[in-house]
Amino acid sequence: MSVVPVKYPQYYLRRRSRSAYLTTMVSMALMLFFLGLFASYLLLGQKYAKRVEEAVRLDVQVLDGARPEDQDRLARTLKNASYTRDVEFISKEEALKEYQERFGSDITEPLGGVNPLPSSFRVKLLPQFIHQDSLERIREGLEQQVIVTSVEYPLEQILQLKKNLFVVAWLTLGIGMILLVIAFYLIFATIRLGIYAQRLAIRSMQLIGATDSFIRRPFLLKGLVQGGSAGILACLLLLAAWWMLAVWSPAPLPLWHLQSLGFIGLIGGIVLLGLLLGWVGSYLAVNRFLNKNLDQLMQE
Repeated sequence: MSVVPVKYPQYYLRRRSRSAYLTTMVSMALMLFFLGLFASYLLLGQKYAKRVEEAVRLDVQVLDGARPEDQDRLARTLKNASYTRDVEFISKEEALKEYQERFGSDITEPLGGVNPLPSSFRVKLLPQFIHQDSLERIREGLEQQVIVTSVEYPLEQILQLKKNLFVVAWLTLGIGMILLVIAFYLIFATIRLGIYAQRLAIRSMQLIGATDSFIRRPFLLKGLVQGGSAGILACLLLLAAWWMLAVWSPAPLPLWHLQSLGFIGLIGGIVLLGLLLGWVGSYLAVNRFLNKNLDQLMQE
């Protein structure tokens, strides 16, 4: 009676290897996805802070009855200043119209039809000049102009914005570092578990004279494929999350944000990080099982 070789053990090992490979790749993809979400939050926060800073402006109020040539001279001075990003002239009539649209009342009625609002120049500043010291120097310089009656800017709002941005920046940096360390540990642990199933194969290759670099090579290549695949999968999940946020959010996110260089760089960075993690994780995991005897491997 002949004995038919049983192939179930080999089939079981192949299936187990594929299962470990997919588990490792999916785990890496999820970790990279959550890191990408956190990085997206930081990028959106930077864009929001930049838009808030761009909204900061100086209101340079002009003396009533100032000559047109003096106003033109002041306009040229403001446009040529090193701190200026944009200048807009608001006449008395335009200021009154804006007041009525904002507050819904006519300020001229109790004054017998007289418009008390002055003409002004609205000066938008470059971001590097939106600091208390810089604003004070700019105000003092402008108030020396003969036709300038006052220079106003939202100092309290600016100081509060700077304080909030400072707190949020350090808080998000600390949380980001914690998440990064946790992600690295979990990814390396997952890769090590995947290679753990092949530790005896590593020992067998050493017994027949294979060098350490020869043994590492297929695992490193596999780690690169795993990491790259996980990075691509994480990017697809991240793009889906961005699209859902842009479409379904109560305050929709403009889609042009997702086309900026920062978000494009984030996508590329996730893929590169996946490749790096796959390679480094595989390298460290293989080294853990190199040059150990059978007893040591069985006790792992």
